[in-house]
Amino acid sequence: MTLALVLALVLVLALVLVLVLVLVLALALVLVLVLVERCTR
Repeated sequence: MTLALVLALVLVLALVLVLVLVLVLALALVLVLVLVERCTR
């Protein structure tokens, strides 16, 4: 394993983690908005 390969793998893993976190946050926001709308009606 060369250093460049390890760095590339780490970058890819970091990008995947960021994408997953963004998706989870977006889903949580949608759920909160739906719950708020249901409670206020």
